[in-house]
Amino acid sequence: MCGSVARTDLDAKDAALLRAMGLSPNVRVRVCRRGTPCIVEIVGREGCGCRIGLAAELARRIFLDAVND
Repeated sequence: MCGSVARTDLDAKDAALLRAMGLSPNVRVRVCRRGTPCIVEIVGREGCGCRIGLAAELARRIFLDAVND
């Protein structure tokens, strides 16, 4: 599944950490694995291609708009 980060419901510390790793509003991501950890690939910022593992409780607070591949 691919999507664009529509919004987040994160505290300032978590939001800053994820932003530093490239996960921010309007960035395109691909969900590589659901569950714990949830693995997402950042594909929307300069072709980064990096993957991030997110704890389930953190992943549940990140909302995507679906994007067709």
